[in-house]
Amino acid sequence: MEQKKTLIIEFGKFTGKHGLEVYQRFKREVDDELKKLQQQIGKSSALQSRKAVEEDIIVKALDGFLTPLSAKERLEMQTGLNISNIIWKVLVHMDEDYPLEKLRTMCRERNLPVNGDKHLLSWRLLEHEVMESRESQKTI
Repeated sequence: MEQKKTLIIEFGKFTGKHGLEVYQRFKREVDDELKKLQQQIGKSSALQSRKAVEEDIIVKALDGFLTPLSAKERLEMQTGLNISNIIWKVLVHMDEDYPLEKLRTMCRERNLPVNGDKHLLSWRLLEHEVMESRESQKTI
């Protein structure tokens, strides 16, 4: 008999506002998943236990953490925006054309944060240039 490996996660106590938000979000996701399962299966079939649904959601979330993101996906997560392929190509060219220290210097000169990788710094610089361009068009 092949032994099944199970990942067990102990949540412990949630404290503070952030902990409460995490717990409430998790609870909503479990409730939503249970409702979906109930609709799909119907009342005549056996339904997974709440604990099984919780473990399934945890495994999916951990899989998301363990799967490496592409540089574009990582930047989209950092900025909270969808980045078009055209803009991504511009950022890649900036990444190829400038070393990290030069990008930091350019950000510093424009009073932008200097932390992050080359793509994030390039994004800040590009965003800054777009904002300045818009401001100059308004004054014309």
